[in-house]
Amino acid sequence: MNKQLKISFIGGDLRQIRVINRFSEDGYSVNIFGFEECEDISFESRVNVKETIFDAICGADIIILPLPFTIGQEIINMPFSKNTVYVSDIIRKISSEQILF
Repeated sequence: MNKQLKISFIGGDLRQIRVINRFSEDGYSVNIFGFEECEDISFESRVNVKETIFDAICGADIIILPLPFTIGQEIINMPFSKNTVYVSDIIRKISSEQILF
């Protein structure tokens, strides 16, 4: 994989936190959004915490959502966040050049 890629993680659980840190340790540029309520969990020092969903998505080559990615059918699964993000919010903000997982 090209380590010049910028990867953004939106929401998620402890499994995703491990993946975030691993990508960062491996030298990838990693942005995150939706983990602000993550007490007692530390992220790799190079992980960039973003304040808004737009900031997290803007400039990312790859956007990774959690599994399961929604609560119900509309809200992104973000158990460590006080924010509510709708799937439609993400779909509206991504470009055709970005990859969404």
